[in-house]
Amino acid sequence: MVYQKSKTVLRQRGLAASKKLGQNFLVHRHTAEHIVDLADVNKEDTVLEIGVGLGALTTPLAEAASQVWKRIQELSVCTKSSRIYRTTSA
Repeated sequence: MVYQKSKTVLRQRGLAASKKLGQNFLVHRHTAEHIVDLADVNKEDTVLEIGVGLGALTTPLAEAASQVWKRIQELSVCTKSSRIYRTTSA
């Protein structure tokens, strides 16, 4: 996902990175692939991805690992919930 498209998606969903929380969104696939390469993720690995954001890292992780578990933290004024999802490589 490229930077401009990411900004559009966030705006459409009424979301923004929180400077207070130090949030940044990974948007370039080649950067995500480089992170996966540096982490030496392989088909024997199960990965826990915390703070999925826009999901830019999820696909390269799923392609490299046997399983990717994603922890999604949702915060709002009224609720706070945490969900964990599982992604398997195809």
